[in-house]
Amino acid sequence: MLVDELQKTLDIYPPFLFIDEAISVIPGKESISIFTVNKDHWFFDAHLKSSPTMPGVLLAENMLQTSMLAIYTARNPDEEKGFVHQFSVTLRNAITIQDSPIKLKTIAVIDSAKRGVTKLSCQINHFDSNKIIADSHITHFIPSNLHP
Repeated sequence: MLVDELQKTLDIYPPFLFIDEAISVIPGKESISIFTVNKDHWFFDAHLKSSPTMPGVLLAENMLQTSMLAIYTARNPDEEKGFVHQFSVTLRNAITIQDSPIKLKTIAVIDSAKRGVTKLSCQINHFDSNKIIADSHITHFIPSNLHP
């Protein structure tokens, strides 16, 4: 899935789209994305100027976007998007400007999906070394699908 289709599915656009390509999407099951961080990204000029580092919140956003691909590709595009209810993130390794360019692989797996509530696990790895950069657990819900 290339950028145009990602934008349409997620309704997110540059510079806030943190996926270059989805290399695998199994709707309702999992998604795997690629994002390459290079020294020209806007956040290096704005975050920790003395030691430019990719903000952890943007790594979290990458995990959210990859996770939403697994959910939203299993639904009708006209249906509501839903909300993230719980989101826990563990940042394990920083990405500095000296690390760039660095290719990241993000894997999101749906652990369960019942009555409009979806729970996912997600991990960002260095593409070549498989070193863990960050991981998360996400609970997402779609209000119209909630049942008493």
